Amino acid sequence: MKVKHVIYPVLLFFLTSPVVLAQPLLERIQLLKDMWRYDEAVKLLKIELSSDSTNVALKVELADCLVQLDQNDSALKIYRELENVEPYNISYKLKQMATLYRTNNYKECIAQGQQIIQIDTIPRVLSLMGDAFVKIKKWNSAIYCYEKVLRYQPCNWRVLDKVSDIYLRVKNHDAVLLLTQKYLQMEPNNSNVRQIQGLVYYLQGKYYESLSDFLLLLNSGVDTDVVHYYIGLNSYCQKDYGGALKEFELLYPHKDTDVNLIIYLADSRSKTGCDYETEVKPMFEKAISLMQPNSEKMFSIFSKYGYSSLNNHYYMDAISAYQKAYQCDSTYTDALLFIAYSYEKLNNYTSSLSFYNQFLAKEDKLSEEKRDYVQSRIYHVKEEIFMAEN
Repeated sequence: MKVKHVIYPVLLFFLTSPVVLAQPLLERIQLLKDMWRYDEAVKLLKIELSSDSTNVALKVELADCLVQLDQNDSALKIYRELENVEPYNISYKLKQMATLYRTNNYKECIAQGQQIIQIDTIPRVLSLMGDAFVKIKKWNSAIYCYEKVLRYQPCNWRVLDKVSDIYLRVKNHDAVLLLTQKYLQMEPNNSNVRQIQGLVYYLQGKYYESLSDFLLLLNSGVDTDVVHYYIGLNSYCQKDYGGALKEFELLYPHKDTDVNLIIYLADSRSKTGCDYETEVKPMFEKAISLMQPNSEKMFSIFSKYGYSSLNNHYYMDAISAYQKAYQCDSTYTDALLFIAYSYEKLNNYTSSLSFYNQFLAKEDKLSEEKRDYVQSRIYHVKEEIFMAEN
């Protein structure tokens, strides 16, 4: 507060000094704008316009200052007055278009843009029209605008990012790759476009290509969480669990509430032989505690948790996890098979037999090999029950 009390009188003295007052009005307005004193500039402009109401330059300055003060409706009114006076002056249309977008008048913004591009094809106008079409969910129109910008400005990566985002929404991965591959031929060191391409390769299941892109980013100095995460994911998907674990362990200390990361970390630990009780189980339990109700996510957690528990011979944990996985997705009938096997390993043959039978009742399209396997387990369990009863 002390700083403000010192600066304001100094500023006031400066602006009202004979030297400054002798300067042209627009220069004084510019000084106020440079000091972010838009409210003071508005007062001064209104005083001047009261005696010179047709001064176009002052009206433009007034509208621009009103925009800075978020008085957009008043600014729009002035821009429209100016446009009526000079209908072919593109600068007024551009200012009006930008203000319409800022005030969420997207359809009017688009209409203004269409008027402008009939006079002059300005890439920034097409880009803003694309942004407005996105806001009203007119995806095809937005794509048209963005791709037209790229024809004029092929190295505009920000617009490429925007159109890629739309294509990803509709899962048109090939369209994104066409854009990124063409761009990277011209600008191979653009890390933003390289990252988009790496993501798309991952989504397509092209893990080797995706890993190559993210490793290239890392080796070029892009050392971010996103890069390490996708190096980990691509390593995991190629069954390089050691490589995946290295990346997930690196991220975990500062992303310890990221459920997806925790799940992959837990599963990578399990698959690389880490201690189940101290390093694997606590991670799965943490993921469960962090999760909001979401059947798809919970299924992913419980199915991986069940596999890890079974693989490490913790059969009660496996039974509990697979039961919850089956509750999340009743089409996952293999859960019944794994539960039956776990009960069998615990010598609880009655429960084992029940789940083996439930599995066969649910699955009527089993391969011959799998049906023979289940029948052999049932035969063994029945023998054990018979021996126990006699």
